[in-house]
Amino acid sequence: MKSRLAILAAACLFTLGARGELAIPRDRPYVLPDGSVYIVGDNTLAPLLARWNELFARSHPGIRFTIRLANPPAGIDGIIARVSIFAPVAHDAWESEIDPFKRLNGFRPLDIRVARIGYAGAGRDNPPSIYVNAANPFARLDIEEVGRIFTAGRMPSDLRHWRQLGVGGEWGKHSIHAYGTRDNGETLTALRLARFGGQPFARHYEALETDADVLEAVAGDRYGIGLAWTLDAASVPANVKRLPLSQGGAAFAGEYEDVRAGRYPLSPFAHFYLPVADGRSLDPVAREYLRTVLSPEGQRAIEAEKAGRPGLVPLTRDEAAREIARIE
Repeated sequence: MKSRLAILAAACLFTLGARGELAIPRDRPYVLPDGSVYIVGDNTLAPLLARWNELFARSHPGIRFTIRLANPPAGIDGIIARVSIFAPVAHDAWESEIDPFKRLNGFRPLDIRVARIGYAGAGRDNPPSIYVNAANPFARLDIEEVGRIFTAGRMPSDLRHWRQLGVGGEWGKHSIHAYGTRDNGETLTALRLARFGGQPFARHYEALETDADVLEAVAGDRYGIGLAWTLDAASVPANVKRLPLSQGGAAFAGEYEDVRAGRYPLSPFAHFYLPVADGRSLDPVAREYLRTVLSPEGQRAIEAEKAGRPGLVPLTRDEAAREIARIE
């Protein structure tokens, strides 16, 4: 179903609407010769774009969009090339994507969060998670502890030995062996910047090629701990366990209601990146579209797609309100 929607979105013009006072400035680079507005994005969001277009059309019948979607990790190339009104993507933009935009424009694109991506459950892909060997005595970790294990310079100190987490006996004698994928400006770099305050990975962090390699390392290392991006829950080795995470309180496993309530601290977002500096006036068509996306109706449209993969989850009411405030 998703692929069919992506093909339709790429091949067709979506007829969308505008209030009477909303007009498209024909001199904008994202306006095509036929008068439609061009959007280049990630086909992970194809079902949502179709639903949001339908909502937008109810009050904006005079605006048409031409949409070109690509397989993830489709990035922000459309706004880098200045041909797309915004860039809808299903991941935190990588620094390797942001840097070309910054070099051309002198600022970072405006980042508006519109949904969350992924939740744990039977037959699903796990969201970004912490994995340990099945012999590990811990049943949970706090995200602050995770940050101190995997990155350097967080207060009150880095965590390099299991005894620093309060475990004694044989475990207390051993160093923590931290595994993850490479800090190459892509997925794990984006997670480090977004969730761990931009601190560098610790010196004892061992960077591997893939998430599967991370789980294999943890499976063979009683004293290992791994940070992995999204992966099929069925691919987790039998002697590896996934830890629930907390943010100073109860711990949550990242199931749908955990993510829906904003309680899972490694839950990633879907974004609209816009070619404007934070605090500057938005293009009126882009602002009106984002109002639709962040409205209660726009967020309810996300719930209708939760059964798909990777699984889309609405923002909390407070999160949506904060993002609306940033576009006004």
